[in-house]
Amino acid sequence: MRFEIVTPEKRIAAFEAAFVTAPGSEGDFGVLPGHAPFLSLLRPGAIVVTDADGKERIFCVSAGFVDVNPASVTVLAEDATTKENIKLDAAQARYDASVKAVTDLERRKEGGAKLALALKERDRAWAQLFVAKM
Repeated sequence: MRFEIVTPEKRIAAFEAAFVTAPGSEGDFGVLPGHAPFLSLLRPGAIVVTDADGKERIFCVSAGFVDVNPASVTVLAEDATTKENIKLDAAQARYDASVKAVTDLERRKEGGAKLALALKERDRAWAQLFVAKM
């Protein structure tokens, strides 16, 4: 089946795949060729793809959608990168800073948009750290 992952800025990857796992909003799911069609929201996390040659490729997505059809899996992500492009030290620092930001906002009892953005950044940072450690 054809696998493709794109962001608003660029295509991250496009190749033939044998199996795809993705972090759906209701839980992780797997897709084999011939899968029934469906559309799902994505939460921040890892997309793991076994390509047609049996090689595992790992991507980090922040959020988005995945469109599954019998012959293709298309990921439309807000932000995505390959595991190889994530530096563990930078991912750890980003996660630590995002946790501190959330904690500071909660301590000051600041909610609303500031807290929502901080939580979103924390979730994205966690996803990158998770993928970097895979």
